[in-house]
Amino acid sequence: MPNPRSSAVLYAALLAGVALSASAPRAEIVDRVAAIVGSEVITLSQVRTQMNLVALLNQSEPVGLETGGRAALEALIDRRLAMQDLALTPFLLAPAEEVEGPLRALRGQTFAGGRDFPAALAHYGLTEDDCRAFLREKASFERYVSFRFKTGQEVSPGAVEAYYRNEYSAGQAALGAPAEPLESVRSAILDVLAERQANRLLEQRIMELRALTRIEILAFPAAGGEQ
Repeated sequence: MPNPRSSAVLYAALLAGVALSASAPRAEIVDRVAAIVGSEVITLSQVRTQMNLVALLNQSEPVGLETGGRAALEALIDRRLAMQDLALTPFLLAPAEEVEGPLRALRGQTFAGGRDFPAALAHYGLTEDDCRAFLREKASFERYVSFRFKTGQEVSPGAVEAYYRNEYSAGQAALGAPAEPLESVRSAILDVLAERQANRLLEQRIMELRALTRIEILAFPAAGGEQ
């Protein structure tokens, strides 16, 4: 059955297009403010850190800032807006200990190029604390999406039937496989549609927050190289 983007995937989408060449040592980077989002600033080093985190977790080699730097900054702005909105409900902030399990799982992985976790961190210019902070924010974001955009939301019976007919059954027919009865897959369809609905509401909220918040971009990667 086709699946929508989960809240975890949607969170990753807020980091879409971000990757950075790890060839330049951090010591050579002079930090500067890249953008102002409300009362917060985003620095170029913060953009670089998040870009490298995405490359690490995607098991991909990073590319240069000139390829996707502006998209990376815009994605980080959206993340900041979501986290500022989350701050209005601080009980949604994930406790620090909640990330230790995912962090242990990261430590046990083999990364691009056959690297273990310490070697991968070194390759991408990251620290374990960078990963810990990322995982805690991700867990908090998933709580925010569930509480803000799923609680109390309902999926209509008509939407379930339309999905069953137009997507599930049609997809099964394209595969040459039989479609299970609606009642057998209703629960799974409800989950898919609830996730889609939450994603739409989140995207609408981000647009609202962009309209309500002072956002000033002061520096960003331009075509042909870094600024």
